[in-house]
Order: sequence, then structure tokens, then C-alpha cells
Amino acid sequence: MAPAEAAALANLSRAIPVTEDLGDLGGEMLNASQTKELGKGQVPGKGSTVNGTEDFWSQSWKDEQKGKVQAKVKGKGKGKEEHAWQSRQKHSNWPSKSTKTAVVSVELLDLLLTQGLQSSRRLSDLEATSYYTHNIPTNSVMCTHIEDTYQGYLAKAKANPKEHNLGPPSIHRGIALLKVVMDWKDHLKAKDGLTHMWPVVQKALEELRMEETDLSDSQCIVGHCKIVPMFDKARTRLTFGFPIIVICGEKTHTLGSVVSRLIRAIGYDRMVGPAPDGYISRRFSETLATLREE
Repeated sequence: MAPAEAAALANLSRAIPVTEDLGDLGGEMLNASQTKELGKGQVPGKGSTVNGTEDFWSQSWKDEQKGKVQAKVKGKGKGKEEHAWQSRQKHSNWPSKSTKTAVVSVELLDLLLTQGLQSSRRLSDLEATSYYTHNIPTNSVMCTHIEDTYQGYLAKAKANPKEHNLGPPSIHRGIALLKVVMDWKDHLKAKDGLTHMWPVVQKALEELRMEETDLSDSQCIVGHCKIVPMFDKARTRLTFGFPIIVICGEKTHTLGSVVSRLIRAIGYDRMVGPAPDGYISRRFSETLATLREE
């Protein structure tokens, strides 16, 4: 509960005024004038005045605060003084993060680093078994189209953050990937082994583009799709998972398996197995090795 609400509630219930416990601040609440003065090097302490029984809803209190605000913004607005900009009081929000120095034992640090490394490597193992990973050129049409689609999604979601109804970005990146794959159909028509795959991908793409397709159904088709720049900036790592089961020819596959086969036919190699340790994991390993040598 905010300090103003707590004080007002205490006044209404005619109870004993209680101030919020703010730890090192001496258990005192700040008013608007005090928060403005913090930037001048003043720190609230025992000398700060606090009146827990003020009626923040009374007309006299509102008039008093209105006068203070008008005095502070005098000359900053356009035209006459009465047209100066005003705003509601904002309570001070103190950071919840502790700034105290903590001493961590070598044994505890060893355990934390070990746990972090194990979690990172288990996640890499899980991604290797759950997703298809391909190494694609950063300047390729596939990479740029997926990125452009994602940026368009971000713009639409930002314009209406609470009610955009666009679903997760993976769905839109997945649609972009399937679209680029289908654009290669004419270039790869000479490869007979791919004949039964194109209708499967086309059907999935059409279903994803239909307005009546529910978001949950779209999520079943596109479980994951993402591009991440690699250490070599000329290359980008594409990971995706299309878990839906499809019939391709006389066999059943996941859609992801079919898409991965087509991407390999385009010329983009598939990366098999867990990814190597990243920068943070390598630093963890180096720090852990140094601790154990001492």
C-alpha cells in the first residue's frame, strides 16, 4: 500500500497513525517537497516532519498542494501563470535492491557456479533434442525476412500492448520461415524426393494465415522459431520446432522434420548436438577452475 493511502486509511478509521517502516530512513515517509530535494544532497532523517493524520482527501489539503505545485512551475507553462502545467503528486519509490556488501564463502561460490554451469548445459541438451537448428547466412532472404517480420510484430504489439491479440512472436517468425521455404519450390522442382513435402508445408502455411485459426491451434503448428546472431556475424543460428504430425507420402513425420529437410535442400546445413558453451558459461568455467586451484 502506498504511503498516502496508508495515512488516509488510518485517518478514516480514527486509529493510531502508523508510518511505514523504511529501514535506514528512520521509519519516516516522504512528502512531495522532500522527494524533490533528494537530488540536492539532502537525505531524510530524524528531522523530517511526518504527520500521519493528514486528511489527503480534504479540500483544504488539495488546495494547499495545488498552490505548492503552481509556485514551483511558475513561468514554465505557456501564457499566463494559471495555465502552467500541473501534475498529481507521485510518491517516492525507493529501490528494493540491497546495496549492502555481502561476503560469500569460496565454498558457496563454487556451488553457485557449478549449479549455473549444470543448468546451462542441461538447457543446451534440451534445445538440441527439442529443436531443429540450422546455420544460415545473415544476409540471406530467409534471415532478413524473419527479422523484418519480427520487427513488424513488435511495432504492432507496441501500438496496442494489452489487446493486440497477435499471440507470441514465434508464430509470426514461423509463418515467415514457411513462406521463404515455399518460395524455393520452383528452384528445387528438379529434386524428386521433395515432391511430397511441398503440399504439406503449403497446407500448414495456409492454415496459419487463416483469420479463423485459433492462437492455440497456431501454437500447435509453430512451437518455436527464433534467429540468433552467431560469433561470426556473417552467420545466424535458426532454431525452430513444428511439432504437429503430418503425412508425407506414405510416412508420418513432424512438420519440423519436413521443413528441416527442405532447408537442407536449399543449402543451409543442420547443426546437430548441443551448442558449445557461450561467453558466460566459459567465464563461469574459468572462474571455477581458478577457485579450485587456490
